[in-house]
Formats: sequence, C-alpha cells, structure tokens
Amino acid sequence: MKNALTFGILSGLALISSWLITQLFLIDESGQFDFSMGEITGYAGMLLSMVVVFIGVKKYRDAQPGAVSFKQAFLAGLYIVLVASAIYVVGWMIYYPNFMPDFTEQYTAHIIAQYEADGIPQSEIDEKVVEMEAWMESYKNPFVIAGMTFLEFFPIGLLFALIFGAVLKRKSKE
Repeated sequence: MKNALTFGILSGLALISSWLITQLFLIDESGQFDFSMGEITGYAGMLLSMVVVFIGVKKYRDAQPGAVSFKQAFLAGLYIVLVASAIYVVGWMIYYPNFMPDFTEQYTAHIIAQYEADGIPQSEIDEKVVEMEAWMESYKNPFVIAGMTFLEFFPIGLLFALIFGAVLKRKSKE
C-alpha cells in the first residue's frame, strides 16, 4: 500500500506538471490557451506518469520474495493508477476554477475554429455548437467535471497497468 501511495502521488504530480507547463508557456498575454500544444503537453505528462507507474510496479515486484503473478503485478499498477487518477481529479478541480475559469469557452472557440479551418459546412458547425453548449452546461456540475477528468486518465492507466502486469510478472526469484 505504501508503494501505491508513493508512486501514485508521484504519478499524479507528473500529470499535474503538464498543467503548470501549460500555465507557464502556453497561455499568451491575453489569457488565450494554445490547445494544439496543450494536447502535446498533456500527453507528455501522461507518458511521464506511465513511466512512474512502471517504476512503481517494478519496485513492488523487486521487493517481493519469489514469484510475482500477473495479478499481483497488475494490482500493484492498478492501485498506483487509482491514486494518480484521484490526484489528477482533485488537481483539476483546484486548477480549473482558479487558473482557467473560461476553459470551456476557450475550448469551444478552438473547436469551432478548427471546424471552420477544415472547411466543415456551416450547418454541421451549427450542430456542433449546440452539442458544445450542452457540454458546457453539463461541465458546470462538479460531479460531471470529476467524472470526465477521471476518464481522461484512468482508462489509459488501466491499459498500462495490464501491460506492466504482463511484462513485470516473475515466475521465480532471479
């Protein structure tokens, strides 16, 4: 459990670090966010977070005497990912209202500009605007925000926990 907390916290901090990089480098003087680069920093933060999960599972495995089953290695990774996901959600619930309170408006404008640049017909853009407005309305609910934020990272973390469980299992002490 200590291993899951330690590496889960480190993994969660790696995720949150991408927001800090975003805040420092990807928001211009007018407060506009560069969403195209934000995706890159977000995925880089997730990749760094997965490296931390891998190290945590390996450290768990190396501390165990004898065999470590796929299930044991997978659960070690899963617990780390759950802690990291919780930190990610709590971090976003703090970051979003304090540092990007107009996130939904900026994101909607970015998506609409992308549709226009891609030459999507205005009728389809109008439909997307209605969808985005509904999304913006639902994003006012903190449970929706928490759920959507959890689902940004957890499924990816779950997949990596499965992979790391398969890769880091051990039949006998080496």
